[in-house]
Amino acid sequence: TRNAPAAEAIVPAAPALLDPAVTACPAPAGPTLPAFAAEKARIGFAQRERRPFSPADGVEAVALLETAAACYHTANLANEEREVKWAATSLRGRLDEEYHVRRVRIEHAFKVGDPFAAKRELAFLVPMMAHRRGPYVDWLGSVDRYASQALDERSTRKL
Repeated sequence: TRNAPAAEAIVPAAPALLDPAVTACPAPAGPTLPAFAAEKARIGFAQRERRPFSPADGVEAVALLETAAACYHTANLANEEREVKWAATSLRGRLDEEYHVRRVRIEHAFKVGDPFAAKRELAFLVPMMAHRRGPYVDWLGSVDRYASQALDERSTRKL
């Protein structure tokens, strides 16, 4: 079995998927604040719906929904705040859980040298992490190159 290059190397620490929760509204209080909050919520809900097809949209949706909730709070619109805050909290939890599961799977695939499994997980992890930089994201890129090379070698052996 082919092992990943430097398979014994330590996997870099993974950064948090999401930034800390948005708790302050970026817009000033005033008559347009409810419309501003509603627009952030509308965009956030739309991106949440695209999450299964675009992991990065799910990540962006959390911040938009949290911003909308903070703005609804500032505008004293408790019902709207509660609805959007619940959606943001729920999505944040699902994304954190999915991120954890996929990180465990990619690390396992890397350690056992399984390029098929690695590519499967990378298809979700790389777009999820598009907004981050650093050693973990660089490591994902190197695993992607390793997996592509390993799959190319396997396909050329069959010819």
